[in-house]
Amino acid sequence: MKNASFLLFTTILAISTNLRADGEQSTEERQITAVFDTLTHAWRSKDGQQWGERFLDDADFTVWFGLELKGKEEIQSGRCL
Repeated sequence: MKNASFLLFTTILAISTNLRADGEQSTEERQITAVFDTLTHAWRSKDGQQWGERFLDDADFTVWFGLELKGKEEIQSGRCL
């Protein structure tokens, strides 16, 4: 199931990455892609610290299988990976 979730995540990333006609990304697109690349790497590495780094201290995160995590510290625990 974790692989299915990751597959969905990367598919959404692939669909949402819009290249201009000349094949170049705007600065904003490169920044967004960098965030997704970091999250993808963290997920594959099962690195909770890196995964949760982009979340705010008071964030809520619901894992695909229903686990609810409250706050950055809990998200960084890696229980969702």
